Amino acid sequence: MLDLADFFDDPSFFEKSRRRFDHDPLRVAEIAEKLDRYQDVHSWLTIAAENGETEVMLRLIEEFDQDNLQRCWT
Repeated sequence: MLDLADFFDDPSFFEKSRRRFDHDPLRVAEIAEKLDRYQDVHSWLTIAAENGETEVMLRLIEEFDQDNLQRCWT
């Protein structure tokens, strides 16, 4: 499903549940951005940040969460 999203711009991957995922969240966020699915970009970048990706944390602060001071702090 993720490959279909990447190669054929098929958004089906993003419409299913995220309970189980075994994909690189940065790759998924990149594909979501390519498909202009910014809510999904934010969600997958948040997963990457929670996994310790410090550069992603900075991107989240600068692009998505700048108005949420509590989220930026954590």
